[in-house]
Amino acid sequence: RKLLVLLPMWCSFLLGTTLGAYLYTEMGVEALLVPSGFTFTIGAMYTLFRQTLKGFLKEIDRERLNTDMHKMQSTLERAQNLLREFNQ
Repeated sequence: RKLLVLLPMWCSFLLGTTLGAYLYTEMGVEALLVPSGFTFTIGAMYTLFRQTLKGFLKEIDRERLNTDMHKMQSTLERAQNLLREFNQ
């Protein structure tokens, strides 16, 4: 189970160090702009789409809860009908 977490982390670290070393030989110190630009882009996208994603996930939960409530209601109605038949 730990391997499922540690293996991707290790692979990402290895890829990042290799790519960073290559970019440093090509670009010098400006190579640091690549990971910082990537981090900025992902952070900006998260900030812009956070509310939209939050609303989307809430709607999915609401629909699932509504479906579960309908199933539960039909199950309770069936149980009540069986109890009525049993009592008669």
